[in-house]
Amino acid sequence: MKRLFLILLLLITSPVFAKNVKVEAQSDFSTENPPDVWSVKIVEGFTTKGGYPVYSGSVIKGRIENVKDPKRLKRNANFTFVPTDYYDYNTKQWFKVENEIEAKYSSLSDVNAKSIAKSGATVVGNKLLDGFFGPGVALVEGAVKNEQGNRAKSAVVSVYESTPLSYANKGCEIEIKQGQVFVMKFSMVE
Repeated sequence: MKRLFLILLLLITSPVFAKNVKVEAQSDFSTENPPDVWSVKIVEGFTTKGGYPVYSGSVIKGRIENVKDPKRLKRNANFTFVPTDYYDYNTKQWFKVENEIEAKYSSLSDVNAKSIAKSGATVVGNKLLDGFFGPGVALVEGAVKNEQGNRAKSAVVSVYESTPLSYANKGCEIEIKQGQVFVMKFSMVE
């Protein structure tokens, strides 16, 4: 029993360093037709677990691996970015990446302050919105936004998207344009 507990404790506390980092795409990227090699520029500098500073403006070049197609339940496509070379903005030199590091596109890139405020308001008023007003709020919001070019169609689509039925849909491909800022989750196994 003690041995099982020790093994579980080691698995749970594995030494993995993960950091959400804002990066800027140096070229276009799509999970439909991904390049073999891709580069991103660090927007917000950070310090690694080993104490090495990564400066804002530095460039990381790496391989694209494990590209996964979108799946049902609105799960978007995904990919793994494996850094191979690093341009240090501070020293103006290129370095080979020796450690086992990988990064994944983070869903934090798709979140904006307006959607967070709206979801927070609907959670706070959950009792009121869920039962009686939930579909009505989605109906009005869809008609006002008019994303489909037809207010009635936009309202119906908005109501459908706010129900659990919409989870039968597939997620989306990831499309990133050159210069677009997004979040990648870098993890380093020690």
